[in-house]
Amino acid sequence: MSFIDTILRDLAEVVHNGIPDLQNEQHLRQLVQVMVNRNIPDTVIYEVFENLTKINSGLLVEKGEKFYAKNTKTGQLIDFDSEENRDAAVADTSKGYEKAEKGDEEPKDDGEKLDKTDFLRPDEKEKIDQNTQDSKKKLDNTIDSLNSSSPETKDSSTTSKIVPGGPAKTYSVPKDTTEHIKPKTTVDTTKQDLSYMTTAGYTIEDVKNQQGRSYNGKNFVVQDGTFPPNVTEVLKGKIPFKYIKGIENALSCEKKGNAPKITTLMPEAGAGEISAQIGELAYMLTYNFPFDAEGEKAFNDYILHLEQMCKNIESMGKKCVLDESWFKHLRPQRESFKKDMDRRFGNDWEIISGVWDIKGDVEGRGINYEDKTDSMDQALQIKVIQDGKETIINEEVSNKKDWKIYFLNAGLGEAKNFGYLLNDVNKEKEYKDIIDKKLRKEPLTSQENAKYAAYNKEIIAAGVPVDNKSLQRKQMESVKEGIKNIPTKITDKMIQKAQDEKVTTGKGVVKNVYSEIEIHEMEVLAKIHNEIGITNKEQFMEAVKLQIPKYSGDKYYKKAVMNLNKLMSSNNVSNAEKWLVSHTDISKQFIIEATQTIANDSKFRNSLVAKLKNELPIQGMVEGRETLQIDGLYLSKDHMTHMFGTDNWNDIKEHISISIDKSGQSNLTYSLGDKNIIKIGSIGIREKGIGYDGNPSLLVEPHKEFRLAAEDAAASIL
Repeated sequence: MSFIDTILRDLAEVVHNGIPDLQNEQHLRQLVQVMVNRNIPDTVIYEVFENLTKINSGLLVEKGEKFYAKNTKTGQLIDFDSEENRDAAVADTSKGYEKAEKGDEEPKDDGEKLDKTDFLRPDEKEKIDQNTQDSKKKLDNTIDSLNSSSPETKDSSTTSKIVPGGPAKTYSVPKDTTEHIKPKTTVDTTKQDLSYMTTAGYTIEDVKNQQGRSYNGKNFVVQDGTFPPNVTEVLKGKIPFKYIKGIENALSCEKKGNAPKITTLMPEAGAGEISAQIGELAYMLTYNFPFDAEGEKAFNDYILHLEQMCKNIESMGKKCVLDESWFKHLRPQRESFKKDMDRRFGNDWEIISGVWDIKGDVEGRGINYEDKTDSMDQALQIKVIQDGKETIINEEVSNKKDWKIYFLNAGLGEAKNFGYLLNDVNKEKEYKDIIDKKLRKEPLTSQENAKYAAYNKEIIAAGVPVDNKSLQRKQMESVKEGIKNIPTKITDKMIQKAQDEKVTTGKGVVKNVYSEIEIHEMEVLAKIHNEIGITNKEQFMEAVKLQIPKYSGDKYYKKAVMNLNKLMSSNNVSNAEKWLVSHTDISKQFIIEATQTIANDSKFRNSLVAKLKNELPIQGMVEGRETLQIDGLYLSKDHMTHMFGTDNWNDIKEHISISIDKSGQSNLTYSLGDKNIIKIGSIGIREKGIGYDGNPSLLVEPHKEFRLAAEDAAASIL
């Protein structure tokens, strides 16, 4: 991957829709930040910014075919970029140009750097000076904003600002932070770049504009969720400002389905469902309030503000992004966190800062992103005084609201789950080594890529026990039948009937069957079907994607057919309802058969055990590299040692196997003799998007026995 590709990839990760637009001023500001994070010299950043300004002004054009004319006085050849421009210059006798002949010699490259106007159209060169000044002003303003309010510390080493063309950048960092408690991921303060702390968040107007672009003009803002001033004040310098603005913006919005997207609320974000993402941020703020009188007052105001904002939205008959199921856990989480810090460090500890699992932010704190645990949600830096000596530790925390989580959510029918089908010890080892290298995100050689592809092909040819492709084929065959239920013309009256359809929940609440987003998708699908016809898959999907970007490929073609059959079912088309049942039954039967395979195929079961042992997130806790905050518990290495009887992960792995209980449920079980037996997780299979995803996942949920063992450890270790 070229360096330019790397920059564009970084930019795609932070812009709101994942698609960089170099004519968008917000994207240009984020591009500058990306290049700063990559330690690109400011002179280069300036030159890039200058050239992008020329492009956006229509001044810079690519070099391609040459359209030369010769100056009759000097004999110099000039490229006019287009045949039209050249002929116009030749026709204007006052300019003194004539059309160049084939025998005329082209200008030679003397090896010198091209003048900044070399690629400009001749009739536009006079505009360059003003554009250059404008672009320089934009870059200077951006750099000034990064310098304007760098966080201060009581004890600092060295500081300097970003200066175009100036020396390497350094920032204020705490002193005496060179020693760290092992085996935590360490903090290299010489590599800290704290500019991310002051990156501006989105204003309410920014949010409205972002959402307007992402949701066809729709806007979810219904109130002003701005925190009380004392809340923001005590958090200043501890967490990035954009996090605070992100939560405020979430509190300002109603939730519809999984909308709004996190990227319409803040410039950069982690991954996951919107409520879970904002919940993680809410937890982060919880830890970073100081544990003194001022901090406790601000924390209480914070909780009251969350509750009031959500009550306001619910009183409007709408749904809150961060609902009660999240913020009711915040106070117990804070208390359990403090209790464990006091247990480990006494009273001599203090939170310095917290960052979310965003690469630029994590590395801005001097932490190697590749060294972190996979399940980390946030990294806290904690100053500890031990034996009169100050130490900074990096606490990686996995935040979970409750026990309704997955220890593992991985692809089931992937070739890499069935390496044993190679039937060759050396091949299996080589295949595993390549997979491990990919998991570490290390680049593969061309030879390794070729072998990986060949081994995958060999495994599939051998006949994998659980083959997702067979499910996908059956689903596509079923779709052909589902299309028959869709009339040639879908009327507005049909859509209105689906929109008006109600259902009564178990609690007696009457609600719409379909959300606004689902109705919107039905409207788009119906309109395009009326114009093109759904049987023409390629043209149909191409047209749909223009209005609903996520709709692409066979997966969403199946979903489109299902949605239109739901629409027909709402209009009492009996065959549509029957088809929906039979179509989803295909997935259910596949899952039943896959579950039986786990129970009956010992080689497959052993392969899964090996996979689960290597990917279970509890390894980080056992080794002391990560802690788990869940349902009012703060679980660390000591708790794992209490539960398993050892802190040696290799020893624990040796005693993990898959057991099957009387009901046929497969469980991941730890057993050490007859006394210490813990069912760690229940193994299940799920198709996310039943009937259309086609790629069921292998899921491991925490078993009740594991939860009870964790609660016992928390009560025992005080």
